[in-house]
Amino acid sequence: MNRRLSMDKNAENSDEYEETEPELRPEFIEKIEKIKKGKFIKIEDFAKHMD
Repeated sequence: MNRRLSMDKNAENSDEYEETEPELRPEFIEKIEKIKKGKFIKIEDFAKHMD
């Protein structure tokens, strides 16, 4: 019985978190967009690349 109550409480907490999740700050979005536009190197085999 205690286990069931605990699971119910976790479900309640999960619902509350989803409802109160904060918005992303504009500075953070700008930073991510800038990173996306950066130069990247395509690596087919990471292990081989690191040897």
